[in-house]
Amino acid sequence: MIGSYQEFSVPKSVLIVDDHEAVRRELRRLFASQTEFVVCGEAADGAEAISMGEQLSPDLVILDLAMPEMNGLEAAGALRFMLPDATLFLLTAYKNRELELAAFQSGIRAVFSKYDDLDGLIGTACAELGVAQRSVSDSRSRIQKLPDPPEGWRGPASGRRRIKLESAPFLRAPRRFELQSS
Repeated sequence: MIGSYQEFSVPKSVLIVDDHEAVRRELRRLFASQTEFVVCGEAADGAEAISMGEQLSPDLVILDLAMPEMNGLEAAGALRFMLPDATLFLLTAYKNRELELAAFQSGIRAVFSKYDDLDGLIGTACAELGVAQRSVSDSRSRIQKLPDPPEGWRGPASGRRRIKLESAPFLRAPRRFELQSS
C-alpha cells in the first residue's frame, strides 16, 4: 500500500483573446507554467472569440479591450450569455474606474493592465476558479518527493488503454442552451 498519493485534478481550460501575437504568446507562456491551467485556444478578435468559445466551452476567457471587429466588452456580453459558467477577465492598456464599471456590467470578473505584473492574473484566476496555485516546478518537486511504489506494483491504470483528450471529444462537449420564448 502506498502511504501517500497526489490528488488528480483536471486543468481548467483558458481561451486567450488578443489582437497582438506577442501578448498571446506571453499569456500562453504564463499559463503553461501552471499545472492547473491548459490553453485550449487563441483568438485575435471578439468575433473569433465568440466562435471559439462556443466550440471549446472554456473555463476562463481572457479578453483584450481594444481589438478589431468586436472589442472585449462587446464580446464579453455575448460570451456571458453563451457560457454562463465561464469566468471572464479583461486585459487593457487603458485601465480606469469607468472602464472597470463597464466591464463588471458586461460580466467580467477582473480587469488587468497589460503594464502590470501579470502573475497576479494567475492568482486571481485560481481564486475565481477554486483551484490551488502551483507552478510546474512545484509539481515536479512534489512528484520527486513521493515514495517509490512497492516492487511489482504496476499502478492503477495498468492494463488500461490510454486515450488523448483530442480523440475523446465527448469529454469536452460544448455547453448548449436554448432560448425560451415567453
